[in-house]
Amino acid sequence: MKLNIPNYPGSTLSEIVFLVGNKKNEEFRLETDSVMLLSR
Repeated sequence: MKLNIPNYPGSTLSEIVFLVGNKKNEEFRLETDSVMLLSR
């Protein structure tokens, strides 16, 4: 479902962080094609 609003202009967002933890020391790689803001 897409919101009926214009695309985010990118003028105020400075950082997006993904915190993943499973208490194991191992390599992890997150690949994304896009990030979407979803409403509830």
